[in-house]
Amino acid sequence: MPLNRNQKLTTDSKKRTDIRNRVIIFISLAILTSLFIPRGKGLEFNYELGDITEEEIVAEFDFPIYKDDAKYQADKKAAIREVPYYFERKDEIKEKQSSRIIEFLTILQKVRSDQQNLKEAQQQWWEAGGKDGGHNPDYFAKVQARVKTDSASLSQELSNFSASYPFDLSNSEWREFLGNGEPTADRINYEEFAISIVNISRGLWTHGILSINKKNIQSDVIDIVYEGIHDENLNKNDFLDIPEALGKARIELESSYLDPNDIRRTVGTKIVGEFLRPNLIFDRDKTQAEQSNKRALVSQAIGFIFKNERIVDANTRITPEHLQKIKSYIRAWQDKNEKMSVEETYKDGKQIGKTKNY
Repeated sequence: MPLNRNQKLTTDSKKRTDIRNRVIIFISLAILTSLFIPRGKGLEFNYELGDITEEEIVAEFDFPIYKDDAKYQADKKAAIREVPYYFERKDEIKEKQSSRIIEFLTILQKVRSDQQNLKEAQQQWWEAGGKDGGHNPDYFAKVQARVKTDSASLSQELSNFSASYPFDLSNSEWREFLGNGEPTADRINYEEFAISIVNISRGLWTHGILSINKKNIQSDVIDIVYEGIHDENLNKNDFLDIPEALGKARIELESSYLDPNDIRRTVGTKIVGEFLRPNLIFDRDKTQAEQSNKRALVSQAIGFIFKNERIVDANTRITPEHLQKIKSYIRAWQDKNEKMSVEETYKDGKQIGKTKNY
């Protein structure tokens, strides 16, 4: 029994010694590793504009003189202005929307006709006896049947119109345009009016209507592609955006219908506004790709400092140029030592300083 106990104590002592030796080896390796692995360096320059330098600053490596952020962003914005905005002319829009304008006024003409027919039928119904049935039952029944038929036809036409267009025909302007359903009302020639609206719209499409507002075009010029042919470096102000096109249409309607109270002025403006579509379609993907390429070519540097070149002499007042070089030196140093400690760095066991961000 005593022998077994002594053997156990000896075994435990060996285990503790083995563990202690392993810990010592691990710590030693960690220390050696920290000594041989390069660590980041840091710079400390607390100079502000107008300060006097305490020592000479000499570049330890080549580095670029960076623009300040405001200048860099301004240069990128200027570069974008050199990139044209790309558009594609699509004249099929002109043909499609012209047809839709004619179709719209044809439907309105049918609505007006149905309103007038119903008005005539209702007048005949009253003349035939109205609620009393009159003295000729057969004729009265015929007239009454016509009222129902004309009423159903008008109701269906109005329902179809409301499903297709945003206009409320019960509005006073539209009622006036439709003649209020009166059979003896002064009728507007819808065919001539349709031709007038189409011609005004086609003139705008020929001029060219941009699909984005001109104030959102950052470039000075635009390029337009039509059937594979490129028109380059065009002045954006030679074309219209939607607000400008609508304003131009309003002026042309006023020139065509001189009476300020002519309902065709008001209704015509509404019709143009409903059917006018841009036919110069912005190519956003191509434009943004070209802008990205142009931005990438804008250099962040405005000069270069070479190794061992003096950045600033001792006992010198800091100028904006000096400060820009110092900030660039710090930035280049940080880029060169991405993994350095931002708290403190050492070289050969000697503290150099702390990184200061500008």
